[in-house]
Amino acid sequence: MNQFPVDPEFLKKRMAIPSKIAQLSYIDPEKAIKYIRIWGEHKKPVSELYTELTNVLIETKAV
Repeated sequence: MNQFPVDPEFLKKRMAIPSKIAQLSYIDPEKAIKYIRIWGEHKKPVSELYTELTNVLIETKAV
């Protein structure tokens, strides 16, 4: 049984998003700004945004 009120995987993803945006900013600053806005305005759920950022970084070979 989960003892935490919030899923630990969700927290890990939420903590990783700013770092992923920072990584992207060195490769494609315009895309990074787009994701900063999405993150700041809560336009996408955390898991969806995390997956999308991960895929963008893989496509740009930053990971």
